[in-house]
Amino acid sequence: DILFFYSSKVNQSIEPVGILETIKIVKDFKELSEIVSKKTVFSQEDLLKMLNEKGELHVITFRLITYLKKKIGLQKIKQIDSFKNKIQTITRISESDYQLLKNEEYFDKRYIIN
Repeated sequence: DILFFYSSKVNQSIEPVGILETIKIVKDFKELSEIVSKKTVFSQEDLLKMLNEKGELHVITFRLITYLKKKIGLQKIKQIDSFKNKIQTITRISESDYQLLKNEEYFDKRYIIN
């Protein structure tokens, strides 16, 4: 699967593109720590707090591949049907929205398989 990432604080846009490696539901802090040890922006304390609050965490590992040809800004994001829910959560993009973004040349064609 292809992953697009929304930067909420600085850019308010979608720009990085990654490839999904694994998804795992984790209930044990030691396992969580081993999975994300050098791959997270969260401190060990923050991870422990999140795990304790929720009881389990969905851990997604991915490989950063590239950046979009042009950023998808917040105004554009608000126009896309797939993002009508909260944009800071896992969201499946519809084929029609993907085609719309592709036709508007947000993607580098070197990474597109037709």
